[in-house]
Amino acid sequence: MSQTKRSVYANALWGLITRIPHYVKRFPELIRDPVYRSSSFLSLGSVFSIGAGFLFWLVAARSYSVQEVGVATALISALNLVYFAAKLGFDNALIRFFPSEDKAKVLNTCLSVTVVGSFLVGLLFILVSPYVGFASSSLGSFNFGIFFIALACTQSMVFILSNAFIALRKSELFFLQNVVLAARIPLLIPLAILGTFGIFGAWGVSFFITAVVSFAFVAKYAKVNFRIDKDFFRTSLRFSWWNYIAELFRKGPLLILPIMILAMVGPANAAYYYIVSSIANVLFIIPDALSTSLFVEGSHGESLRANAKKALIAAFALLVPAVAVAYLFGGVLLGLFGPNYVQAINILRPLALSSFFIAIYYIFVPIQNVRMRVESIALLNLVGFVLLLGLSYFFILRFNVVGVGYAWFITYAIIALITVGYAKWQHWI
Repeated sequence: MSQTKRSVYANALWGLITRIPHYVKRFPELIRDPVYRSSSFLSLGSVFSIGAGFLFWLVAARSYSVQEVGVATALISALNLVYFAAKLGFDNALIRFFPSEDKAKVLNTCLSVTVVGSFLVGLLFILVSPYVGFASSSLGSFNFGIFFIALACTQSMVFILSNAFIALRKSELFFLQNVVLAARIPLLIPLAILGTFGIFGAWGVSFFITAVVSFAFVAKYAKVNFRIDKDFFRTSLRFSWWNYIAELFRKGPLLILPIMILAMVGPANAAYYYIVSSIANVLFIIPDALSTSLFVEGSHGESLRANAKKALIAAFALLVPAVAVAYLFGGVLLGLFGPNYVQAINILRPLALSSFFIAIYYIFVPIQNVRMRVESIALLNLVGFVLLLGLSYFFILRFNVVGVGYAWFITYAIIALITVGYAKWQHWI
């Protein structure tokens, strides 16, 4: 390296160091920024949730067999799939219209539609469960079926109320929800005698408790009566419907994959994948929280371009060290679950690297939501849906469960390239 280049780098480094006191001085101002404040509580809540989930599965892996963990992960994925199939996009409609419409009408319509949808989709899932890999589970029994449907409705209410707190710019209540949900961890031990149902039961009881607490929180801001406002329903239906399609395409593969892995390569591999995805979610919550915050602020009329730039810079600044830790020390984290789980490191590494591509995509979504151009999100998510499930199926046949990691990385690299190309076409960059 030439003397001139060394001098340039030294001056740049010195300039960065001398700016540190400036950034420290501005920290109180930055933390009051709505985007950073909201995303900070969202991130804290999500980090706590992921941490509690990590501990939950750590205790489960130590207290239950690999096969019991594998079936339980597929059941919980099925439960989440019921919610995403039933919500009809009204979770995003709640955030988009809360600032401008009557809050009680918006909240009760979104709650009612989602709960009714969860009941119907949950019932449908119980009927088809023996044909989609759950023949050996207890879903066919009457009592378990009732518990599954009741939990599906309760979980839907908790998630909708989470969005209400975010829309109210009260993301600290979202954080408190996640604290209460951590009650599922101590419940694992006494319920271990129930096998797979012990894991699923601990998960369910924590959501019943959280629902009670959440309704107590939201009562301060809007009266809950579970009435559907027909005018708001009609007004928001187009926006909600396209968000529903977009969300199904985006999150559908994430919920289908554990069930697909269970059916193709058995419960042990389903457990390995689920644990890895739980660790990877720690990385994904960084762009996800910033994306949600950008959506909230954009819905309140704040500048999209300025906030999108801040969100993207913050996402990459936080992801670089986080991905490095996951890539280098992921094996140590997996080893905490037991020696069998260490072999899943080759799934974790491509998932961790894909978080950079996911960040680009996640910043694109709220921009289009605020601009009410949801069709473009649905189309992009359809591409991701086909790629992720199609490549996963192909790579599982060739490389076993490790192939899911390869599919994930390739899928989101392509999605990021499409997003950047669209942004240039729209002259955003």
